[in-house]
Amino acid sequence: MKSISIVLAVYNKAAFLRDTLASLRDQDGAGTEFQTDFILVDDASRDDSIAVAEAFFREYPAPFQVMRNAQNAGPSVRLNQGLRAATGELVFVFDADDIAPRNVLSSMLQALDREQLDYVYGRSQKTPLPAAAAAQQRLPQPPPLECSDDPLRFTLERGIVLPIVLARRDIALKSGGCDATVFVQDESLALRLALAARRAGLLPHACRYVLLTEAEQRSGAPSAQHLSANVPQQHHDQYLTYTHLLDQAVLTPPQRRWLARKAVSPWWKSVRRQGLHPLVLLAYLLSKPLPLLVLRLARGHLDRYFAGLPNVRRVPPAAE
Repeated sequence: MKSISIVLAVYNKAAFLRDTLASLRDQDGAGTEFQTDFILVDDASRDDSIAVAEAFFREYPAPFQVMRNAQNAGPSVRLNQGLRAATGELVFVFDADDIAPRNVLSSMLQALDREQLDYVYGRSQKTPLPAAAAAQQRLPQPPPLECSDDPLRFTLERGIVLPIVLARRDIALKSGGCDATVFVQDESLALRLALAARRAGLLPHACRYVLLTEAEQRSGAPSAQHLSANVPQQHHDQYLTYTHLLDQAVLTPPQRRWLARKAVSPWWKSVRRQGLHPLVLLAYLLSKPLPLLVLRLARGHLDRYFAGLPNVRRVPPAAE
């Protein structure tokens, strides 16, 4: 029987955490196809998140550990902390305020074993359903699956972010996990796993349900409490993620061009929110055919621009 460590970074999730944990506990195949343990890494929550989690596991006993932290450092740092503490053959990374469909773990495990994958991703879907109803949803069987022997290209072409991922623990550790200098893990974990892996897969159906509040349903925009609502944060973290990979990873020339092109893109997206900037637009257009040249010429300016971007949360130096 396979063992799966479920890793959750937790920050002020008291209102959602019980439903999230229930959806992960009540998985099809738990105890027969696989066994699970839970690792909750608290990021200095100011609410009752940890008390909610501990009460849940007293009521529904399961192997779990809570890792408490006094400093808020962001989900990248905390997920890495959880990944290092994992003991399962596999690790499953999930968000602490979302809902897992009933058969997501069995479906991902089936795909991983059948295709000899190092890891498999799932897609997200926003839903107006209440938590209990979302937790009863199921992936079709057998689940559709896309596979690739070029995980980095696959990740970039498919635009894989916010990973709901089941990975071999040795691959997760080899990858180094999230970029610990970037506050939000959205893209860095996906890209770093891709560089460490031989073969990857994607389940294109909903493997995670993001519950929409009534206000979000009316406005169509994420609540301000979600980091995804902070567009400058997204641009800042994307730029750092791509440039750090270019600086640190061993890459082929096509991979370097892919990442350089991606690094220039958030600069243009960020600047155009402030009005028309012809020179930045020209640089962005030139980055399509000449990404490495444009990035090399503009790198100093881009580093200063993103370092000074306001309303962006950054990892405290001591927490990296």
